[in-house]
Amino acid sequence: METTVAIPVEELKIGMYVCDLDRPWLETSFLTQGFRISSVDQIKQLKDLCEYVYIDSEYVIGETDREKLRNISSNQKNVEKDKTNIHKRNWGDSPRIDYKNRHSIQDELPKAKYLHHWLSNSLKGAIDTLKSGGSINVKLLKEAVNPLIDSVIRNPDAAMWLARMRKADQYSYEHAVSVSIWITAFGRYLGLPKEDLRELALGGLLFDIGKARIPKCVLEQPRKLIDKEFDLVKRHVVWSVKILESTAGISPRVLEIAAHHHERHDGSGYPQHLKGTEIPLFARMAAIVDCYDAITSKRTYARSLSPHEAIRKLYEWRDKDFQAELVEEFIQAIGLYPAGSLVELNTGEVAVVIAQSRSRRLKPQVMLILDAQKQPLEEFRTLDLFDESAKHLEISRSLEPGCYGINPDELYI
Repeated sequence: METTVAIPVEELKIGMYVCDLDRPWLETSFLTQGFRISSVDQIKQLKDLCEYVYIDSEYVIGETDREKLRNISSNQKNVEKDKTNIHKRNWGDSPRIDYKNRHSIQDELPKAKYLHHWLSNSLKGAIDTLKSGGSINVKLLKEAVNPLIDSVIRNPDAAMWLARMRKADQYSYEHAVSVSIWITAFGRYLGLPKEDLRELALGGLLFDIGKARIPKCVLEQPRKLIDKEFDLVKRHVVWSVKILESTAGISPRVLEIAAHHHERHDGSGYPQHLKGTEIPLFARMAAIVDCYDAITSKRTYARSLSPHEAIRKLYEWRDKDFQAELVEEFIQAIGLYPAGSLVELNTGEVAVVIAQSRSRRLKPQVMLILDAQKQPLEEFRTLDLFDESAKHLEISRSLEPGCYGINPDELYI
């Protein structure tokens, strides 16, 4: 049952749990995305920043408070509508779908792992065929991508965990599979219908297919590309479009993603220097996802950023490279600590995030794997950081993938 209600800041009192604001958390000085009000100063801060906030009524002190919140909630229809227009607008042509997790990550992970492997092999086969002079069999790719879309719909955390795992020597096609997963999860969060999720997933999978025509020695340069090399790499957009135009079963929206995913909000992108909403919506989404997956991956020429660092970078680039509203939606879609993220707690212990709550992004479920001295635990322990028993624990920092030699694939999957 939904326990989150919107209330005016004038109604706040000590003991209430604030799980969301009427503005992005990153625009505020609050260090925690979701917290229980413990002082008058916190209430004053909220009054200075917001007109209304979202309260989790399950964590309000006393039944009287809970009843009061129910009454306030019934009078907040306009507030809810305003927030919907600002943060949950209908980005597509159809009414927004409110997807719910139907499986736990523990149940979904084995299925997602099999489907991820199937899609990775299918894409690798398609690229090998293309390099040998053949054509892409879109039917086979759709047969592999559709079940993974269903997995993301059931529980996106499982597939997003797998999206973080790739081998350095297989970056190109594993990047494509990961982008396909991220953008499907993004579309799910925006409430897009399944047919749109299919086009997003296929577009994310194929938008870089033109790189098959670029020499491997250029793509894997361990240094910054010189101008001549970068001009060659940029041509992959035109080649991707030509390949997809000659491929049966490719929709206009998938072509749009391939043609425009390197355009930028301020017009600084390529190849057409489109600006703002001149860039099709799905291509705007793909640009954010492509960038996020790239900077959180270990590449030959750059270190990987932690998810938290990457999100801060995206936030810095809003209204320059990417549309601000879509950046904020993407951050909400994946959370500051997506499943599979390595984190260090305030105790010095190291954990991997296994699931998150939409209303309490900084208090996810984690699995402890190293003790405070960074030694492996004999038995991994799962705990919910929002539970009363774990209230003294919090995430102090996000760790880079592979930190302390940890491979989440070996640990849990």
